[in-house]
Amino acid sequence: MTPGRRPHRPCCTGNDVLLRGLGKALAGLVDGAPAAPGAPGAGDDDSTRVFITTTLLAGVESTFRDDYGTAIRDTTHRGLFTFNAEQLGTDAVVEALALAARSSASFPGAFEPAFVPVGVPGTDGHPDMAPYVNSGTRTQFCADGGLLANRPLGPALQAVFERPAKKEVRRVLAYVVPSPGLADPSTVAPPGQDEVPSMGPALLADVNALQSQTITAELNAIAAHNERARSRQRAESRLAVLAGPDGELATGGLRAEYRTVYAQTIARTAANETLRQLASHTGSSRRMGAPSDSAPTSTRSPPQRLRRSPRVCWAT
Repeated sequence: MTPGRRPHRPCCTGNDVLLRGLGKALAGLVDGAPAAPGAPGAGDDDSTRVFITTTLLAGVESTFRDDYGTAIRDTTHRGLFTFNAEQLGTDAVVEALALAARSSASFPGAFEPAFVPVGVPGTDGHPDMAPYVNSGTRTQFCADGGLLANRPLGPALQAVFERPAKKEVRRVLAYVVPSPGLADPSTVAPPGQDEVPSMGPALLADVNALQSQTITAELNAIAAHNERARSRQRAESRLAVLAGPDGELATGGLRAEYRTVYAQTIARTAANETLRQLASHTGSSRRMGAPSDSAPTSTRSPPQRLRRSPRVCWAT
């Protein structure tokens, strides 16, 4: 830095401008507004979910084990704030919503990273975000959520699957596409072998490729899920025909095998979640210099119910 010159600062101060502005705007919307569907007194069961993405600068460490016992460590920087209907029905959620929105909008260069306290509240509009952020996340700074997840279809799909139903239903996810239909064919001629781009255009193309996010994986996951559902329906119909009007298929070893596989699936899911949270806590304690038996920084409890999933054997 040249002596006498002030260091570069973001265009706006995120806390003084963005966070306070969001807090005032949200408070104005909440004042006198009807209860959100699913909130206490609204007569529904958690029918409203709000997802806000962010980028965790320190990340969250996770540990998984394959079927051969090999431990795989990974760090994810994708952060997600989740607000359910019960939380949205309280006045205290305004500060949390404002901080989550401020974190998600902290585009590098325009706003400085947002401080997100987890486990212990901060000051001046920084509440404890443990009830809303990913399980295992520790206190850290966050940036624009669109850097890694600009179109988070995954959490929306999971919320659709988790919705309870007392009868057979058809679940639909509505996704608004700004420009539907087929794109016009490209009129740009393909480059020649000798037309190597210079350093500037090459770096710009690299950055654009990194920021270009696709939902192809999510769309393929939806198609695969629908096909599995149709296959299961066909299998159930064939089993009903085989059983006959008075038949019983779930007898003897078949029922015992089903119970064993189901128990192993639940145990594996619980073990993976426990390992992930232990790894996250250990990494947080190591960075902060705390002893390994110190209390975890997050007070968020593990998932209350485990979801059914087929057992897949994989290895490294």
